[in-house]
Formats: sequence, C-alpha cells, structure tokens
Amino acid sequence: MQQYELEVVEHLKEAPMKNMLVSIENSCPHFHYDYEIIFVLKGRVLLKIGVESYLLKAADIVLVNTSEIHSISSLEKGNQCLVLQFSPNIIADEYGENRNFHFNFNTTLEEPSNRLRVSEFRKDLAMIGLALSDKPDGYQFYVKSLLYRIIGNLFSYTRYDIETVNKASSSDTSLEAFERINNYIKSNYKEDITIEDLCKNVGISKSSLYRLLKSTSSVTYKDLIDFYRIEHAKNLLKSTKNPIPFIAQSSGYDSDASFYRAFKKSVGISPYTYRMDGLEYINNLGIQGYAAINMNEVKTVLKSFLE
Repeated sequence: MQQYELEVVEHLKEAPMKNMLVSIENSCPHFHYDYEIIFVLKGRVLLKIGVESYLLKAADIVLVNTSEIHSISSLEKGNQCLVLQFSPNIIADEYGENRNFHFNFNTTLEEPSNRLRVSEFRKDLAMIGLALSDKPDGYQFYVKSLLYRIIGNLFSYTRYDIETVNKASSSDTSLEAFERINNYIKSNYKEDITIEDLCKNVGISKSSLYRLLKSTSSVTYKDLIDFYRIEHAKNLLKSTKNPIPFIAQSSGYDSDASFYRAFKKSVGISPYTYRMDGLEYINNLGIQGYAAINMNEVKTVLKSFLE
C-alpha cells in the first residue's frame, strides 16, 4: 500500500510501536498511518484533530486514529506527555486490510462508562513508559504484552466504528493534496511564498486550497509557513550564537518585528527568553517541537499512576 506520511514513525525493535516521553512545544498539522495515544502526565496541551480542538490536562488520554490530521501545542511550559504510536497492521493481521477501525477514546469528552477501565489504560501506558526507560530483563516481552492488552481493551471498552476500504476514497485524495501543500511549504518556507506560487506548484486552485485546509486541519497556508520558520529559528537559537536579527532573516522573515510577533504567538515567549531558558530543543524532522524532559521526575509521575 502506498503511503503518504508526513511524520516518519519508526517502530521499536521490541514491538510494532513507538513510545516517547517528551515535553511537547508544538507540532504542525500532520498525519500518519499509525494510531497515536497521547497521555498527558503533567501540565496542559491543546490537541487539534481536524477542525476540532481539545484541552488535555494531567491524566487525560486521547487516541488519534489512523490518517487523522492533527497538531499539538503547549499551554504550559514543562508539560510532560507519553506518546504511544502503534501500527494498524496489528489489527489488519486479524481483520484484514479492507476494514478500518475508528476508535472513540477521548477522556476530555467523556470517559468510558467503567472508570476502572480508564485507570487500567493509564496504568498500562505508565508501565510501558517505565519498562522502556529502565529496560529490566524480559522487558521486551512485557511491553509487547501491554501493547496488545491496550489494543484489546480498546475493542472491549470503547466505542468504535468500522469503515470498509475498497478503493481510494475522497479522504485519501485530501490527504495526498494536503501532503503536497505541506511538502512544498516545508521545502520553501525561507522564500516569500505567495498563494499563487503555492497553487501553481501543487496543482490546485485558490478556492480548493482554502477549502481543503479549512476542512482537514483548520489552518491557513500562512500558519504552515510560520510553523516551519519558527521551528528553524528555535533550532538556531539553541544551537548557535548567531544574533537574533540574523536568525530572523535566515528563517524567512523580512523584519525583526514580524519575526518577534510570529515567535511570541507560536511559542508564547520572546526569542531572547527562549534562548536563555536553558532547556534543550529537540527537532524531529520539522514536524514536532520537543523540549528535553527530566527523566527522574517523569518516572516519579508515571509511578503515581500505578498506585
């Protein structure tokens, strides 16, 4: 099956999943074929799925389904999140590739009727995070069993819809168009990209572009341009001693004022404050913006969900 992934998901050798303990700064709207579970351990983040927005606080869990365009932004400095991505092939191996399962698991809306089961999800996710951090003997089998139990509980204790997949759908076409738009911006964000340039290079009309972005991600093409420019600037602020005006220009901004305004809107603090805050910036292929996390502290938080 041909894939149009914006985020490269590399699974662990121990299991068909990826697990991260991170502090999320922000991400551009993106999609991938893996299911993604976001478990907030500390602080608050804003998750956008399509055109809907959800405020996640500590102990909240949301599952992002396969191929859903989503983005995350920080509402509090120093948030801690566990992000678990797992392959849809696990489900396809049992039910076939022509059935797409859409799980409705979002504790910001309503928890499943049995709150004990929600607690089990939290415990299982916490145990995966701890096992992959400490790697005791036999942890490979342990994390794999926990992953399969989580998937089994999704079927048992959450509502889900089943879509029959026979041929390329309109949603696939929209994802392909979204990827073309995003990839062009990602490759040219330092330039002065006009709406005409964008439409010409991705082969789409202005009205179709506006309609597509509004319906799939609730962002504008200028939002995407700013995302990549700010991510580039954040990397330079942390990894170089270049003057801030130089960084602004090399990131695609024609004035210091427009750079400061865009940076403050995206990050919540000034470029100077960001450079001086002492936290390491971890760039992940231009899609996610992560800050370093104190593993001793996050492990203490994870253990609290086992009590």
